[in-house]
Amino acid sequence: MSSKLFELRPVVSRVELEAGEKVETLEYSVGSLFIGTSAGNLVQYGLAERTDESGQRQFSANYITTKVIVAKSRVSFLYAAPAINRLLVLCDSTLFILNMSDLTILPMAGSNKLKGVSAVCINNNPTMDNPFSVEVCVAKKKQCQLALLTLTEDKLSVSKTRECSHPVLAMAMDGVYVCAALTTQYIVYNMENMTDTELFPLDPQSELLPTITRVDREEFLVLGPGNLGMFVKATGIAGRPPIQWSANFSNIVYTHPYIIGQGSELVAVYSIRDQGLKQGLSYSGGRFVGFFDGNIFLASSNNIDCVVPVPWEQQASSLLESGQVEEAVLLAKDTEEGNRVRQKAGFMYLKEGNFMKAEEMLLKGSTDVREVLSIFPGMLPIKSKFVRSIPPLHTIPDISSIKHTEIAPNQFLVSYLQSVINREGNSLESRTEVHTAMVKVLCDVSPTEVVAFLKDENTLLDQEDLAEFFIAKGLQHFLAVLHWKDNNAEAALKIWSLIVTEKLSDEYFPGVEFFCRQLSLCSEELMYNYCDVALQKDIQIGAKLFMKPQINFESDNQFIDNALNILSKYPEARTIFLEFLVLERKSDVEKHHTQLAMAFINQVKMAKDIQAEELSQNLSKLILTSKHLNAKFLLQNLKDTDLNYEKAILHGKLGEHDRALDILVNKLKDYKLAEHYCDDISANQPESKAKLLFLLLNIYMNPTSQMEKDKFTTLAVDLINNRAEDLNGTKVISILPETWNISIILPALRKFSRNLIHTQRMTKISKHLYKGENIQVHNKLVGCTKDPIFVMPNNYCVVCQKPFTSGGIARYPNGVMLHQDCIKDGEVCPITGEVFKIKL
Repeated sequence: MSSKLFELRPVVSRVELEAGEKVETLEYSVGSLFIGTSAGNLVQYGLAERTDESGQRQFSANYITTKVIVAKSRVSFLYAAPAINRLLVLCDSTLFILNMSDLTILPMAGSNKLKGVSAVCINNNPTMDNPFSVEVCVAKKKQCQLALLTLTEDKLSVSKTRECSHPVLAMAMDGVYVCAALTTQYIVYNMENMTDTELFPLDPQSELLPTITRVDREEFLVLGPGNLGMFVKATGIAGRPPIQWSANFSNIVYTHPYIIGQGSELVAVYSIRDQGLKQGLSYSGGRFVGFFDGNIFLASSNNIDCVVPVPWEQQASSLLESGQVEEAVLLAKDTEEGNRVRQKAGFMYLKEGNFMKAEEMLLKGSTDVREVLSIFPGMLPIKSKFVRSIPPLHTIPDISSIKHTEIAPNQFLVSYLQSVINREGNSLESRTEVHTAMVKVLCDVSPTEVVAFLKDENTLLDQEDLAEFFIAKGLQHFLAVLHWKDNNAEAALKIWSLIVTEKLSDEYFPGVEFFCRQLSLCSEELMYNYCDVALQKDIQIGAKLFMKPQINFESDNQFIDNALNILSKYPEARTIFLEFLVLERKSDVEKHHTQLAMAFINQVKMAKDIQAEELSQNLSKLILTSKHLNAKFLLQNLKDTDLNYEKAILHGKLGEHDRALDILVNKLKDYKLAEHYCDDISANQPESKAKLLFLLLNIYMNPTSQMEKDKFTTLAVDLINNRAEDLNGTKVISILPETWNISIILPALRKFSRNLIHTQRMTKISKHLYKGENIQVHNKLVGCTKDPIFVMPNNYCVVCQKPFTSGGIARYPNGVMLHQDCIKDGEVCPITGEVFKIKL
């Protein structure tokens, strides 16, 4: 049993009846209450409704008249149709049609169809569109027949009829379907296509007359076996679970979402949602209950009462007190009081650990978020002036007192706060408290999301309260991020530097790379102050501090010098930074290239044999490719090293190729390297390469030691034969000794002759092409000068405005003439701006 949903209000305290006469049925329409009695009378009252000072509905009844329908016969059915001014009365198995105004019985055509009637029902969901007609279904007892009638103000007509297997005891109609209780079973008739659907048999042990009530579109509630209320659809299936009636009900009405049954001693209220008994009203001698235009009238033998709904606010409050939270929420309207009901429901769900429903209700009820935060210790800032609602919305002292579930309360709080933030956005009144609490609870539930939330530009925080919280929890990294958000970069860097140097610990700190990334966003002064922390922790990452992606060698010159000075304590980092400047950013500053070369030299000096070979390759590549090296300075620093190839390249940079080749040939005796030198230093320039190879050939032809003459002769022959394509054949032949056998350089001679012939042919082709070009130019010149140009005495220069008496005459193709000395651009007319250019 739930709370109080309905209460009784007297309507007619005593009906004007004869001795022994009882009320049988009621009808109410347009202020008139019609009462059918057991003696065949129709009693009419006028009803007026008002609301008293306490908001309660009150009725006042005024007796109007009594009309005898059939003396000493029971009136079992009444229906008023005010649109056509008609009143239908079933008495003595006859359906009478009365004038609703004066209660006179009207003679209607086809009245024979209105006799011998065992049951009558009205189709409240008719298929016809005429609002000034009523669709009536009557059951003929003797004929076992159903007749569908249409009643208008003027006539009564029969629409359809159909036979029944047994007499009909009771029925109800919706659309084209008639649910009827025969003497043996329930059955649904389709009056449109004349089909039927059998349901189930009547309970033979029941002494009650069957009841049928329409509850929804094509759905009926009937009395089933075992005193069950059975919901049946027109298709024959059960639409809902059955209701176990608590008493024998002679009449049943439905008003969403409640079903009200009237027995002889009580009135019971059931919910159609869960089929549960919600309320019982004691009512002795009950004989009829009906639902009329939003009013539920209840009748005993000689008095009429109204079943009035208790105001939903009282119902909801009572339901909440009894723990019926869902039903209370269903009653809540979209008002401030309705929101309060939802808020209370939300806290009740929260107390039971039903976090999903709690969040839903708290959000729908527009709950002050601080009311929720107040039950989570430490979530509201210390300076918060929030006071809980009065009267209170809940009885939860703190979150530890709720029912324990698999889901932690803090997880609920994160979900709830996130929903509030997403819904309210920047319009949230208590945004600072909510955002601060969100950070605190994320530290427990999902620490990885804290930094992103802190950095959000829309986040408003109580900095002081949150700083104390982070310190108390030992969350140093989050504290630094908070300082950073508050534009206190130095305080943030101080904390991060302590974490990097392991003077403080924080498992959520991302590492030195994060520290460097943040430091790179700071001023140069702060960067200089804290760069040592990063460099001492990780040279590679620390060096990246100074590698500005958009570095400008002019405007950032001082920054680069400062960086190099700082990095002088960290040779590896300094080398990395110089590589960035020279190799990536393509610096053309001489000292950057020279310092990088010196760094490579120092690395080679300190490295072991295998590493030294790899590092020397970097040095060689830099020396070969760089155009901004101080070669003399580097040569001085290479004196005490074995980097002879690098020395040779530097000599080559200074134009001292003979010295370079002498080192490679006579000191290193690396003849392949000497050839590589010629290739590398010439940078794929054929003429330069030919000169260098010829210089190398001269060294081979003129050895410094006669003991190596044969060896060098062999090298010279190999060089001539192998590099004939790169050598100048004429020069080579001119220095060959007369004692050489020409056959030893025959491969080279073939290439020399082939190259010479090719060169001669290409020279002839070029000569003829230039000759042809010259002829074309002369032809154009002749075309431009063949016609005479007449200069009249009154003609003058368009530039200086003087006559052509001296200075020579020039003429543009468009006819504009001027002095030769006045020509500024021979291809652009000074007057029209037209551009002239001869295209060959």
